[in-house]
Amino acid sequence: MPKNILLIVDDAEVHRIILINIFQDQYEILTAGDGRQALELLAGIPDGRITVVLLDLIMPVMDGYAVLEEMTRRDLLRAIPVIVLTGDAAPDTEASVLARGAWDFITKPYQPSVVKKRVENVIRICEASEIRTENLLLQKQREAEHAASEQIRCYAEHDELTGLYNRRKFCAETERMLAKDPDTAYVLVYLDVNRFNAVNDVLGEGFGDRILMMIADVFRGAFRTGGVYGRLEADHFSVCAPEEMLSLSHLREIAHFDCSRIGLDYSIDFRFGIYRIRDRKLPVTKMLDRADAAAHAAHENYLQPYIFYDESMREKILAEQAVSEKMESALKNGQFEMYLQPQFSLSENRPIGAEALVRWNDPDRGIVAPGEFIPVFEKNGFIAELDKNVWEQACRYLADRRQRGLESIPISVNLSRRSIYRRNLAEDLGRLLKKYELEPQMLGLEVTESAYTEDPDEIRNTVLALQQKGFCILMDDFGSGYSSLNMLKDLPVDILKIDMKFLQNFETSSRAGSIITSVLRMARWLRLPVIAEGVETRAQVEFLESIGCDRIQGYYFSKPLPPEQFEEYLRRRPPAGPGETAEEIPDVNFDELFGGSSFLNQLFSHVFGGVAFYEYTPGKLEAIRANRDYFEIYGFTPETFAEKAENVFDNMPARDARAEEKICQKVIRTGSIQRGVFAVDRCPDGRRIWVERIYCFLGGNEKRALLCIAANQISDRQSSAEQLSESAGRFSALLNRMRSGVLLCSDQRGELSLISANPGYYRMLGYTNAQYRARWKDPLGPVCREDRGAVEEYLHGLAKSGEAVCEYLARRRGGTEIWLHCRGICMKEGAGRGKLLFLMISDVTEEKHRRSLSAREAERCQLAARRAERCVFEWDEETGRFFAPPGLERFALNPECLRQDGPADWEPWVHPEDWDVFRELLERVRSGELHTEAELRLKKTDGGFDWTSLTVDLEKDGDSRICRRVGSLRDIEDRVRGWEKRSLRPENKRGAANLRDS
Repeated sequence: MPKNILLIVDDAEVHRIILINIFQDQYEILTAGDGRQALELLAGIPDGRITVVLLDLIMPVMDGYAVLEEMTRRDLLRAIPVIVLTGDAAPDTEASVLARGAWDFITKPYQPSVVKKRVENVIRICEASEIRTENLLLQKQREAEHAASEQIRCYAEHDELTGLYNRRKFCAETERMLAKDPDTAYVLVYLDVNRFNAVNDVLGEGFGDRILMMIADVFRGAFRTGGVYGRLEADHFSVCAPEEMLSLSHLREIAHFDCSRIGLDYSIDFRFGIYRIRDRKLPVTKMLDRADAAAHAAHENYLQPYIFYDESMREKILAEQAVSEKMESALKNGQFEMYLQPQFSLSENRPIGAEALVRWNDPDRGIVAPGEFIPVFEKNGFIAELDKNVWEQACRYLADRRQRGLESIPISVNLSRRSIYRRNLAEDLGRLLKKYELEPQMLGLEVTESAYTEDPDEIRNTVLALQQKGFCILMDDFGSGYSSLNMLKDLPVDILKIDMKFLQNFETSSRAGSIITSVLRMARWLRLPVIAEGVETRAQVEFLESIGCDRIQGYYFSKPLPPEQFEEYLRRRPPAGPGETAEEIPDVNFDELFGGSSFLNQLFSHVFGGVAFYEYTPGKLEAIRANRDYFEIYGFTPETFAEKAENVFDNMPARDARAEEKICQKVIRTGSIQRGVFAVDRCPDGRRIWVERIYCFLGGNEKRALLCIAANQISDRQSSAEQLSESAGRFSALLNRMRSGVLLCSDQRGELSLISANPGYYRMLGYTNAQYRARWKDPLGPVCREDRGAVEEYLHGLAKSGEAVCEYLARRRGGTEIWLHCRGICMKEGAGRGKLLFLMISDVTEEKHRRSLSAREAERCQLAARRAERCVFEWDEETGRFFAPPGLERFALNPECLRQDGPADWEPWVHPEDWDVFRELLERVRSGELHTEAELRLKKTDGGFDWTSLTVDLEKDGDSRICRRVGSLRDIEDRVRGWEKRSLRPENKRGAANLRDS
């Protein structure tokens, strides 16, 4: 075992030797001649090795006083015991060094026995101090472990946010309190915050947490002298206290909670359920259930915030228990039956879908209403199993209709909260459709709006996964929650179902009608179809029809029906509906037009000039959106534009308002572009300016239409109004004389609809605008049946090709058939957003007929040419069509050279000696001679040249334009060789030469 280290610090060597002799048998000795050397030695030796330091006070460089002060400042040296060595035994000296941290004092000269004893005493005291320190550390460690254990236990028993008892601890402490004091009458109160979800949505979760903590402080103050209280979960609290403490006046005081102390002008209302404890053997959890039942009843009573539990509630609890006990067997025995409630289209005057609902056909009780068992199943989780059962019944029914060859009709089913949080929901539904061989669009999925508030991110991911599988998602009960607009912004639903509460008392509430109208308008711009459910009266139907809501569900048309009665309902088809509805604005890509597309926003703001979109209804022109240039022309700011947006007619002189409305009506009626010039007072300076407004019809009808109006300030040009009028007249006449037709169509998820067409298109088919729209709703209506599939495929394929052409047969008004040529361009396409198609239509019936005659003529020419041993080729100037027959292979000509007029293209194929002859032929062709011919030598495939007869004939159309060239080649090598042989005879040379020249 190593010896303890003793450090001797003294500048006198003799003193160091004396001390070394005293301690060398017991310690390992280190020495230093001054204070600085001592500090350096202490810094280099590991902590705890120096047992004691013997320190002289008077030394050079650094004396003992300085060493003591430095050791006191250093944490690692402060604990080393120091004994001072000095020859000065004055009391002041001893007090001074002890004050600087010295442990003891030894005077010179040294007495070995005294020196040894003093050192041993210091070491003994130091060791005892270390033991006490270790014991103290152990004690602190045990206390820390105990505190940690208590903290863990506290976390297990207390609510983390408020510090109140949690549900388990509350029940245990309440049970202990009731057992300890059996003679005192106690009550148990269950309370929660009224509409706390709205608090979180409006103020944020941070404020919601602060409110919960303040509520906890109220309980601590109110029940400091007795009782047990805790936070059970979320915004639900409970208190058990002597009945005398919980007076009704006390409850009224805390039922209305003021939030002004946290800087909010907001108040919180509670709802209490109170259970008087009579049966102490009843578990506290059951007591809480009874108080909870009373609290639920309190939510339905707006006159007072508290309700006492009574036996009727007990009967309700027993009824819920009875429902829970029978649900498994009821599902197994097929007692849950699917009912179907039709969804009716006003415009089509027939049902267009149905919602699958469930009824419990109990053998003992008969048909049980959903309100008696659905809430119970939602509470105990059985609702997920019921959902699956209804999905299966709906798919089985759809498959049965298909097998029987009946018209398919989509059915929507409900997704409960439990179902929508299931893992692999999309895959499970996909397997169900595969089992019954159904398409996803046949099964709509309804998710209640309130379900979106629980976990919006997860719900969004689930909805996207379902949509990727092809399912249609409906938001049920829209408007019943507190965050409808916020959720509608973030969640990709396909259809809105307006909550029936919107329609309650709407006849007596003007605000109700305004809210419904606003919801319909908002949905229309978002391109979301709307179904109004819970419709029960004729007045409700007429109102919904007037604001453009086409899809209705409710008892006015039919109650929920079992499948066999629903079949009968479909067979009957209501003979007369409530009347015609206003035509829906066509399915233009409104989310691009009015929404957040950055590209279109840039285009709308900077390219078009002054442009605004308006909605027209009789007597009203409402501004929807305008760009910056439009604002600049009229001097609008967004605020002043919004002030005047509701009805533009109200902000104009009566005469101008009547004139502008007539223009709007004409644009809607004819579909043509119209122009109007108005004098307006510019905002905000009131300066009079002249504005030209150009009106374009985008869709709708005379009851309701969407217009685009472009504005140009023409104050500087107004003096030349006659010239403008003349130009406008010429422009209008030009439009009316246009032979080509122009169509704008939309392709939304495979459904084509006509947005607008120019007068030329209507004239081409023998219609006026009004006649065409009365006859055809479908843009493919005039297409002959045999070409309809090909045209539809062509239009749907435009998105891939970008631009393409096709020809098809169409039927004019009166029954005659014409050939139409269509050149189409896809204007815009986005994922799931549809396409906008721009189509140029021209009548090619005569050209088609001429081409047919030309083809037959060419066939006859080819036949005649073959008989005459000629090789005929031709090309069409208008279409660029070129024909070169297989017989051309006898010549070494490249077929491409036959298309050209340039001599250079023929250079490899014409004999050099015959170039003058060939050039002369080309000049005659270029001059327009209808028939030219020449004999020259052309190259053969074997490399030699043979004499060939080349002819070119030109054909002209009715306008004297060259439309076709026909050429022929005939091998005359044998004939020419015969001439040459005969020309070798003297008597025939001159005759042969003359024959050649001719």
